[in-house]
Amino acid sequence: MKPEIMTLCEYASENNGRLTIVDAFDAIIATKMPWRAYFSVASRIDFTGCDIDYKTVSMKIFLAEDSSKVVFEAESPFNRPKDFEKLNMVAGFKGLIFNEAGDYLFTISLDDSIIAECPFKVIKKGNEE
Repeated sequence: MKPEIMTLCEYASENNGRLTIVDAFDAIIATKMPWRAYFSVASRIDFTGCDIDYKTVSMKIFLAEDSSKVVFEAESPFNRPKDFEKLNMVAGFKGLIFNEAGDYLFTISLDDSIIAECPFKVIKKGNEE
């Protein structure tokens, strides 16, 4: 299993195997901290040739240099249709708060094994205090 796509974006949707991604990016620009961010994460995972017996999927966003500084974490039952070899996953975030600038990681895990990660930056610019 391998990720084919994983990116932050302005908007993403999944519809019957079609993945729509609008305005992909790898940095969130903040004018002050803490910063309330609005974005989506889109991914496509290729399960070709893999046995699928996973029970849970989890997503996590954390500061790369200190994984204890978690910004977001969620877990859900994993229900992948048996007739799909590739799975699109979309998550939308509305008002997620970043307390500090830095390098971050967004990870997707199946049963506590990371299967995909997307590094990104939160950059503070302007309005220096």
